[in-house]
Amino acid sequence: MACNDATQRLNAPYPLGALLAVNAIPDAHFLMDGAECSMTKPEFIHGNHDLASTLLSSAGAHRVAHTYKDFADIVRDREPEIGRSVKALMDRDDCGLVFFSPRPCCSILAVDYQRIFRAAAADCAKPVLRLPADALTGDWLDGYADALAMLADAVDLKGAKPAARKVALVGYMMDRAEPDHLGNLSELRRLLAALGLEVVSVWLGGDSFGKLCDVKNAGVILSLPYGRKAAKRLGERLKVPVVELELPFGLLGSEAWVREVAHACGRPRKTAEALIEAELAPVLKQLAWVVPQALLHKRVALAADPYLFTGLVRLAEDLGLEVAAGAVMAHRGKLPKGLGAEFPELPRVLCEPTGGEWAAELAAAGRVDLLLGNSLYLQGSPAAANVELGYPSYGYHALTPAPYLGFSGALKLVERMLNATLSRDVGSWGVVMRNPVFEGAGPKAAAEPRRKFC
Repeated sequence: MACNDATQRLNAPYPLGALLAVNAIPDAHFLMDGAECSMTKPEFIHGNHDLASTLLSSAGAHRVAHTYKDFADIVRDREPEIGRSVKALMDRDDCGLVFFSPRPCCSILAVDYQRIFRAAAADCAKPVLRLPADALTGDWLDGYADALAMLADAVDLKGAKPAARKVALVGYMMDRAEPDHLGNLSELRRLLAALGLEVVSVWLGGDSFGKLCDVKNAGVILSLPYGRKAAKRLGERLKVPVVELELPFGLLGSEAWVREVAHACGRPRKTAEALIEAELAPVLKQLAWVVPQALLHKRVALAADPYLFTGLVRLAEDLGLEVAAGAVMAHRGKLPKGLGAEFPELPRVLCEPTGGEWAAELAAAGRVDLLLGNSLYLQGSPAAANVELGYPSYGYHALTPAPYLGFSGALKLVERMLNATLSRDVGSWGVVMRNPVFEGAGPKAAAEPRRKFC
């Protein structure tokens, strides 16, 4: 997934999305039936994107296994061998369930995988979930969404006791277990608690498979973009309302999110408005003096998954940034709809461009002061200040809470944008001192309005 090849599509494949879901469930295991090239997939997450990942183990007790077959082997009878591989994972004490993914070269041979799974699970209650063989037609967002949808069918909902003030967040993208995502979840729980709501389950939020069953006590399913199918299936099984929400990204996005949740869950409007006012006041106080001095009218390039991208465009509008270029890391069918009408001055948005296409787009955009994107897209504009966001993130990691959702998350992200912009200026030509009191005060000041200290 490096961006060194100008012809490579800047997107992630289906199996990586499924692996991100497995990474977020500590007792989930993953068996991939395919050639040896499958062995490298976990390395795009463990120790690179996610320093807290447990997919791999220095003791060899990996949560990801492979059949390691070459193309000469896959045509023979391999059912007993596959059954032994599945059984070996299921027999582990740290295993709660197994995801199974056949590579296209294996799935076309009409192997009766379900019969293999039934035999392997004859004396074990642990489920084996076979992911669709969509590696050639789906991307990483499909892999993650399919994994959640299969969990929604497999989770035990017996003894459900839905309560009106208990909610479940279904469809959160937990792409790593570092404090940026832990901070996001803390912010969401805090906002919901302020509305008088209790979060009983997060799909996915780092909980084990057994803990995911707590969704059965939710009176409302709050559906987030990365797991719409799973939220719908859980709502149908539990017979509870499902509320489709966008991400609470940026200030306006967070305001809308709070209001929608309050309305859907029957919370008083005045409670929602009081919460919004209390959250906005300290954030706006900080932005009031920072934005005009350092961010206003900066030219920014944005690259993210379609759900983060929409929020980034709105945040740029909030901050007075000019969007110079944009790209979405997803298949074309997931391109955000309605952004052109909402933001008529938005330039065209590329969908999973090649590295060469993205570099050409940035070059055509002219001056780019700030580039917000993941590791694949940041390499396209070396002169711009970079803020790494989303999957994959190889150059930025969080050791302390660093949310980017909610009101506090918006402020934290703007802080990162501010520091990246100022660091670029310092690194390239030194510090420029701006003092509106002295600028324009007399002939000398008019001739040299800024003083440079190197």
